[in-house]
Amino acid sequence: MQTEEKKHLAGTTIWRRGIWYFMRTLLLIAAIAALCYCVFTTAMRMGNLYILSTEGMQLRASCILQDGDREQLRQYFTDEFIAGDAALTNGAYQNYTISSMDYRVEVKGISVWPWSEMATVTVEDRMADLAGTYNDAQAGAASGSSLPAWEGGRYQVRFLRSDGRWYIYQIKLVEAAPSEAPAHTPDPRMTPFVPPTPTPGAATPTPAPTSTPAATLTPVPEATPTPKAKAKATPQPKATGTP
Repeated sequence: MQTEEKKHLAGTTIWRRGIWYFMRTLLLIAAIAALCYCVFTTAMRMGNLYILSTEGMQLRASCILQDGDREQLRQYFTDEFIAGDAALTNGAYQNYTISSMDYRVEVKGISVWPWSEMATVTVEDRMADLAGTYNDAQAGAASGSSLPAWEGGRYQVRFLRSDGRWYIYQIKLVEAAPSEAPAHTPDPRMTPFVPPTPTPGAATPTPAPTSTPAATLTPVPEATPTPKAKAKATPQPKATGTP
């Protein structure tokens, strides 16, 4: 009787361990699959937000400066944002013809979750080059007006997901870009001289030999004879006899 009970308990233990092992393995596989899905979805959303933020900001700058097609803005911005954007409605550049522009946007960070319907992209924009003329040259010269400078800086571009697509609904200025000092004209006198680099394989000119000046003989003056001194005889006193 005891043997049968032991067998029954052993079978029950093995069955419970089998179920626990199966459930643990199933949970581990589900966790790995969920993690892979979150990573893939986040990466896909980040790539999509990167493209939308850069293209949207560039299209907005083109509409502000060069009066671009504003209907295309609806592909990137909500209608409420387009209607309330002060840069699009104040007409700061409407009296100018922009001949060239070099607008640059750099994405600094993207914040988004796989399950969220809102996202934030931090960008920095600046105008590397901007050139244009006043439409009425005489009026512009009389008023002394110049082309307004582009106000760059760090922005938070906020997105809203609607109908499976991201749209920009707010652009918030976080930090204005510092004003850049004009480049100084270099002084040619302060430019160091750089010797020309010799071309490989070119013949090196041999310097011309320097002529050595001929030796000049300096005449040696003749020795002047020294006159001999004549010795004078000293007179000897005469011997005087003693009487």
